[in-house]
Amino acid sequence: MIAEIAEKIRGKILSGGFPPGERLKQERLAEEFGVSRTPIREALSRLEAQGLVSQQQRRSAVVCAPSARDISEIYRIRAELEGLAAGLAAKWIPDAGLARLRASHERFLAKVRDTAAPARGRGGGRTARRTALLKLDAEFHSAIVAASNNRNLERLLQDLRSGAVGAAVSAAAAAMDSSRLEVQAREHILDAGEYILAWVENQSGS
Repeated sequence: MIAEIAEKIRGKILSGGFPPGERLKQERLAEEFGVSRTPIREALSRLEAQGLVSQQQRRSAVVCAPSARDISEIYRIRAELEGLAAGLAAKWIPDAGLARLRASHERFLAKVRDTAAPARGRGGGRTARRTALLKLDAEFHSAIVAASNNRNLERLLQDLRSGAVGAAVSAAAAAMDSSRLEVQAREHILDAGEYILAWVENQSGS
């Protein structure tokens, strides 16, 4: 139960439902999840260990807001580790795995085009598309890491993605206007995804 509650709270932090700086009151969370305060308190302690929230004695937990330096440093580490994962994946990935990776990237491209398009109806639809985009981006990178056949590397990257910096970046992306998101996708996510996929395909075929 505790792990499930922690995951639900983490999901709301990643999606921007609990933005950086928000106080997470145990009473309110207990009512929301229909449990006592004890599992809420333990779930928040787990999230604190991941760097997602901070707690002070007799104060509510607060969603962490990492600095620009934190974000820059974590992304530098992720770039190095994901580069290593791509190199290992090129050696281990079977044809079926390569096909799944290509399909994952195609789904991501389609969602980028959908997200960058003018909003249809209420803003909630736009938010849902952005959330789906972030999920597909994570799916693509997770597929590469899984194909590396290195469980410790996979665990390290998962910890980096699920920590406070990953949450802050996800929340910021979820709040972007469509034009800014399109620019970000073209300059970073799309180019990086296409490069990694092409590199893995070329290496596995050589």
